[in-house]
Amino acid sequence: MAKTLMDSIQLIENNDRCVLLKVKDNMKMNMILLGCFDGDEDMIRIAKDETDTITVFRQNGKSFSWGRNTLVTNQLSEMRKLIMEAIRFKGWW
Repeated sequence: MAKTLMDSIQLIENNDRCVLLKVKDNMKMNMILLGCFDGDEDMIRIAKDETDTITVFRQNGKSFSWGRNTLVTNQLSEMRKLIMEAIRFKGWW
């Protein structure tokens, strides 16, 4: 059974500017099974500003970002939903 995103991440930092999450070791398959992640995500940063910009840092050192009002694919929209649900559930937001 696939675990939730909450099972696959840990909090690194929660300050007045952002929330920084780290994908736990050995969670590649769990991330893939969520349906919107590729399995090579390393860290996720959510900016606490008017755009709620999410930045995904990959294991290869590359990253990509999008804001709340950015037109994105269904995959990225679902990714945002899962990330925001997880950090709100954990009380990190």
